[in-house]
Amino acid sequence: MNKPRLCLPFRARELITLLSASTAITLSACGGGGSTTSPSDATAPPGLTYPAGSPQLAIYELLNQERLRCGFGSLTQNSALNTAATAHATYFSQAKTNPSDEAEIVNSAEFTGATAQDRANAAGYVGTVSETEGYFSKQPIDALRGNLAMPYRGAKLLSGARDVGLGYTSHAAFFVSGTIGALVVDLGVSTGQPSQDPAGVLTYPCEGTTGTPVVAGETRPQPIDGSQPTWGQPVFVRASSGHILAIASATLTEVPTGAAVPIQKILTQATDTNGIYPANSATVIPAALKTSTTYSAVITGTDNGVYFSKTFSFTTG
Repeated sequence: MNKPRLCLPFRARELITLLSASTAITLSACGGGGSTTSPSDATAPPGLTYPAGSPQLAIYELLNQERLRCGFGSLTQNSALNTAATAHATYFSQAKTNPSDEAEIVNSAEFTGATAQDRANAAGYVGTVSETEGYFSKQPIDALRGNLAMPYRGAKLLSGARDVGLGYTSHAAFFVSGTIGALVVDLGVSTGQPSQDPAGVLTYPCEGTTGTPVVAGETRPQPIDGSQPTWGQPVFVRASSGHILAIASATLTEVPTGAAVPIQKILTQATDTNGIYPANSATVIPAALKTSTTYSAVITGTDNGVYFSKTFSFTTG
């Protein structure tokens, strides 16, 4: 039986198998990056143009819901980024190949720019842009949940971006049976605007987060050692830009039983062999979790030498 597949580029090509409740998704990933201000200063986004019931609206609402709950600030819909993202989604529906990187091939059908930055600039956006792109064969929100279960992708979605544009197309599948969707998420900080930066240490998940995936794996680049490693929903930890974040301890406990979940790796700038993580970010990568289960997390460390402790619970899907 074929698993639903989703491809999402991020710098180097990533492939991940995500299991959330009874849903299995295969993912592949890629990506791209501003002064700063506290997310609490960000206002609620203005009126949207995504149609009611559209995949774009579902992704937009869930992404802002997750960011706002945990203090990362909301993203504002941007028409130029919508144009760039929609054009790139159309490109992938025509290319009929799994994306590796964000690049488009010059002179190919629907070409609008070689990189996410090129495409955004061509659409009229002036600023710094990063991008998530991929295919999926189930619900669009599965793509977002999947990205938030990948150490490198999740870090991008929880970045200091202020603007967002979403593109979606649906077409006949060419590597699985049925119809698939091509989803592109462009994230940006316009020139002259500060990025959103936390005043203290933030985490995702945080208190009250629900519906997280339980198992992810088969990622390139691999965040942990092993030929076919798997892990549960990671815990992302982020401090202000320019700060040095150090994790002293991290525990994850199954609330109903009190059983401790093994921590496979704490990904930091020092331990990231792929050289992607900045000094102000860390990700706690646990073993696989259980479906519909609440977990308690306790993380301690220092933010620029100042002690911090974060305690919260979240529930898997």
